[in-house]
Amino acid sequence: MCNLGPALFTLAIYDATSNVKDNLNVWYLNDGCIDVDPQTVLSNSTTIRNGLSSIGLDSKCELLLIYHTNTNKPQTSKLFQDQFPPLSIPDPNHWQLLESPLHEESAHLHLG
Repeated sequence: MCNLGPALFTLAIYDATSNVKDNLNVWYLNDGCIDVDPQTVLSNSTTIRNGLSSIGLDSKCELLLIYHTNTNKPQTSKLFQDQFPPLSIPDPNHWQLLESPLHEESAHLHLG
C-alpha cells in the first residue's frame, strides 16, 4: 500500500510556498529555506504563514542569522520575534536542515 500523506501535504502547501519572492526558496515536505535581506524574509514568512493559515495549518519558524554581525542581530531577532511568537533562534552549534548540519559548529550533532 502506498502512503500518499507526504505527497498530499506537499500539494496542500504548494500555493503558500510558491508565492515566495526570493532567489532561494527550497522545500522538502514541511522544511523550507528562504534567504535574502531580513525585510524580504519577514514579508515572505508572513505570506507563507497566511497561506498556511487559510488552509487550517499552523506554521513554526526557526531563524538562522547567518550573515549578521553581533551589532545587528538583536534588531533582526526582535523584528521576527514580534511577528512570529514563539520563534526559535538556535545557536550555530544547533543549525541543521533535514537533519544535516549547516555550520561547522553543528557537525558534532552527526559525528558523535
